[in-house]
Amino acid sequence: MPSRAMKRVKKAMKKEAAPRQACTLEGGLWIAWCDHLLRESSTWLYVLTILCHMFCLRVTEGLRLKASDFSWETRSVRVGSLKRAPEVHKKITSAYLPLLRRLRKEGKGRRRSKPWGALGKRNFTDKWEWPNGEEYLFPNRTGTSYTKKANVRKSFKPPAGCSLGDDVRQVRSHSARHRKINDMKASSASPEEGMTFARIKRKKTYDRYGKISQHQAGEALQRNKKLQKALKSLYAKA
Repeated sequence: MPSRAMKRVKKAMKKEAAPRQACTLEGGLWIAWCDHLLRESSTWLYVLTILCHMFCLRVTEGLRLKASDFSWETRSVRVGSLKRAPEVHKKITSAYLPLLRRLRKEGKGRRRSKPWGALGKRNFTDKWEWPNGEEYLFPNRTGTSYTKKANVRKSFKPPAGCSLGDDVRQVRSHSARHRKINDMKASSASPEEGMTFARIKRKKTYDRYGKISQHQAGEALQRNKKLQKALKSLYAKA
């Protein structure tokens, strides 16, 4: 039987080897990732990722969305109950309305090709369309919501010089939610506003999500006129 000390060592090693939390994909990384999804994955996964970012959704919440959840009159979307939290109606901000209306009217399509036996490759249009009524936005072949998520991060090549480097293991489906929280933090939304929109109860959890990068912190400090004035006065006679 291994000693208690050995058990603690093994537990620590296992914890150290465990994957870190999803990355934020700050700045241009988010656009690069979305472009990669549209180019290399399925069109429905691209749309799902965008919606998860828009409304700061967990992937499970996004997969359960139905056309009837969207109220265009009140500009809100109903997000079902999850983790003992009741359902909520999240506001559709004006910045997202043009894209959402376009998706509703036109859907989203992408020309792709796939191996086709002796014929080589076959070209086809991978089209996602906005459903009607009680239909899921992302149904599987049985008409119920998807439960599996594709993994396309292995072929993702981050832009040169970005904070992610070549390690894409932190790019996950949850990154959309982290990016939205990062956007709210970078825009000086209060923790109460961010936690309410994200449906996060614990401040400690919210603090771990969407962490501000050094570049974002520097930009925020530069925009702080009161701080800049105070700092400037320190060296006025230097």
